[in-house]
Parts: sequence; structure tokens; C-alpha cells
Amino acid sequence: MDQLETAAAVWAMADYRRVAERLMPAAERLAATLGVGRGRQAIDVAAGTGNVAVCLQEQGWSVYATDVSARMVELGRARTGSAVRWDVAAAEALPSPDESVNAVVSNFGLIFAVGVDEALQEIQRVLRPGGTLAFTAWTADGYMAAMTEVMLAHLPTAVGPSPIAWGDPAIATVRLHRFADVSVRRWSLPWHFDSPAAGRLFYEQGSPAHAAAMAALEGPQATAMMDSVERHLQTLADADGQVRIDAEYLLITAVAARPEGSGDEG
Repeated sequence: MDQLETAAAVWAMADYRRVAERLMPAAERLAATLGVGRGRQAIDVAAGTGNVAVCLQEQGWSVYATDVSARMVELGRARTGSAVRWDVAAAEALPSPDESVNAVVSNFGLIFAVGVDEALQEIQRVLRPGGTLAFTAWTADGYMAAMTEVMLAHLPTAVGPSPIAWGDPAIATVRLHRFADVSVRRWSLPWHFDSPAAGRLFYEQGSPAHAAAMAALEGPQATAMMDSVERHLQTLADADGQVRIDAEYLLITAVAARPEGSGDEG
């Protein structure tokens, strides 16, 4: 199984809808950066269950959603019906013609692309000159980064780029050097649990990354990893035993460069 096939399998290993529900406010903010569509075309890359696709469709965009996971596409189609077109596709191989869309968006999805350079080249290829890339990424110094470290401490050395690297503004800016007008803004999402034990259950049932790690470790090692997750959540609990976190993320936008000497987009 190659890396893309592995990635597709991972995203089917938990009920991601539990996570997607929490990510909806970020999707709404992301879609708002693009404004009213008036029939313009957008691709939601690594769309998950379609949070951004739904928002953009409601704003008058013509939306095409893709995800490497057939399970995510199945859930997305069930959610949006014919209002959004869906296909199974990796960010590294988008099934769209050159310069065919006005915007490419991704809500905490593009950051998981196995081939960073390949995905960005594909996005640049399908965007019309002056078109917008807009996506979200967990900050490299925030709650999600710390939680990732807790999990990785129990796993073999990771292969490939870390999704958290996108949360470093300097790294993001360097990676987007072929684009113009790169903007990085910091926001946060409420990430609350009634107790550390409730948080543990959420990750066991709803997080594909944690589910995949548990499957890889099995038995006592998997239990030990989730024990570490729960202990980490305990350090964040308040006097009432609840975990109330503001999970910080970056909203990153960039513009597809126009050919030198070209006029404004029509």
C-alpha cells in the first residue's frame, strides 16, 4: 500500500463527522474570506464531509469537492446531494483542467497532503491567474501540536511531512513562494470536553489519526498511548474537571500569480 492509499484508509478509521462538526466555525470563516460566488467556481480539496463546500454553495459558488478517502466522499455526497459535485481524488492529482477555477479551499485538509510540492503545483495549475488559495492549518505552537506530540511519542519515527509544519507562518510563506499576496491570520476554535475521559473517548471514536495509531500499536501499547492522551487532557482541566481549550489555527490565503503584463481578471 503506497502513501496515498494509506492516507485514504486512515480517514475511514473513525467517525470523522464528530470532528467535522467542531471544525464548522473555521469553515464558515474560511468561506467568508471568498465572499459571494455569483456562479464562480471553487474546488474544496481534502474536503472531508464538505463543511467548506456547503458554506460556499450557500454563498453562490459552483463547488467541486474532492477527497482522497472514498468514505469521506460518500458522506459528503449524502450531505450535499447534487448541490455539490464530488470525486475521490488526492490533492496531488486534481481532476480539473488548467486554469479552470477561481478558488481552491481546504479546511484542515491540505495540510495532510503527502506530497506538499505536488499538491501546491496542482493547485497552482487549476487556479485561474488572480484566483485565490485559502486554507486553514493548526498552529505549530498550539493545542493540536501538543496533542500530536503526545501521540507521536508512542509511535515509530513518522515518514513524510508533518501537517503541523503548515502552522509555522515562516514555513507556510516559504512553501507558497510561487504565489502572490500571502496572508497569514491567527484564529481559534473552542475545543471543549466535559472531562478528560470524555476527551479521550472523542479521540478514540472520532479522530482518524488516533484510531490509526491505536490500530498500528494494538493491545497494551495502544492503551498506553490513550492513557497519555487522557493525562495530557487532565493537565488542561479546570477546577470543575472540564477541559476548555481555544485551539489556535492559521487562516492562510494566497493569490495565483498573473502572467507578467496581464490585466485584471474578467
